[in-house]
Amino acid sequence: MASRPDLARSVKTLFLKSRLLESLDFDKSRMAFDTCTRLFGSSSQELYRKTRKIRLSAIKRAFFLGTRTYTFLRPQEFLPIVGDQLLSILVAILPNLSHINIEEDRRWEFDVSPATLDNLGVRSIPLKTLETEHALPNLLARAPGLETLVTSASGEFPNMPCLRNLHIRSKDAVRAPAIEQLLSACTGALSTFSYTSFDSDIVGVVNLLDKPRFYASLETLHLNMLKTDSKGDHKMPSLKQFIQLKSLFLHTYFLYGSRSPTCCWTECKVKSLFDILPSSITSLDLSERTPTPDGRMYDDLLILSKDAAFAFPQLKEIRSNADHVCDEYPQTLFKSVGVDLIYQDPTICCWIDTVVRIIGSGDCYHYDLGYGGGAMPLPSELSDDDL
Repeated sequence: MASRPDLARSVKTLFLKSRLLESLDFDKSRMAFDTCTRLFGSSSQELYRKTRKIRLSAIKRAFFLGTRTYTFLRPQEFLPIVGDQLLSILVAILPNLSHINIEEDRRWEFDVSPATLDNLGVRSIPLKTLETEHALPNLLARAPGLETLVTSASGEFPNMPCLRNLHIRSKDAVRAPAIEQLLSACTGALSTFSYTSFDSDIVGVVNLLDKPRFYASLETLHLNMLKTDSKGDHKMPSLKQFIQLKSLFLHTYFLYGSRSPTCCWTECKVKSLFDILPSSITSLDLSERTPTPDGRMYDDLLILSKDAAFAFPQLKEIRSNADHVCDEYPQTLFKSVGVDLIYQDPTICCWIDTVVRIIGSGDCYHYDLGYGGGAMPLPSELSDDDL
């Protein structure tokens, strides 16, 4: 690729898989790096001379100079170093790179090397989409135009003034300070927020979004909270303050509770769609992961059908995997006010569940995470036209 600048200019997306990293050979990686640096009129030895003021480890010196006194290196010793340098040279030789996907591997983390990019004359990267478990502050510092971030919210993120789409994905509940720091780094007009995790604190997540700067910018809210408490109030907060909100994904438990005999222990505090939705809503996805108490969701949708024309004039469609509410009668009522009530069969559903890809297959519960759909399609699962 480095020897074919015409091909390098056509590459827009880069996927880094953990299996690929595991198979890297230290010496072959070093030689490939050196070959690529020569396209910039430099060499790995020249880069070493320019960074001599920085104290380098023995492995880094061996990588740049091609000399080492030992014959065996353990992967955990050299892969983070090699990963940093290869990622740096990749973004340097691919001038039109707009999308990077780095597969999760908790054994090591890597980021671009500021010194390497500076010495190669790479001041900025035209990156628009980044999928990564951890923050890559060095990379993000050179990608001021980043628009879409998919992450588990691990690490400190620098300011991202152009970020419009934030997708948080984690197998565990993400701590509130981590979400808060990430949201504070979104200094521009955030239009999409999605949160998929084994969590049930929907009040806490909405409270973190409850800032005036998000009221007029947030258009899509996707809350795929995968943990269902067996007891306690299902405290779905109002979303009426988000005056530009057009699309909402929500599990029905947070509105209507579940059939569990321990749900709330006493009388349930059922929430109504009428009470939480802003008038700007156009599309609503209601996912039933646990059985809803008889009649609650059905009755609420009937009420909504009567109020939709004046309270929610822009509402166009409601999708749900709950077949017991998508029968002919409510569908007819909604149709009369210009709203499509669509049953989404979970067995043939087109909602793409990406949770398994994000969290791996090591946990016994992960097979159930996508019950009833729920995960938004991520950038790596969309076509070029969608992006």
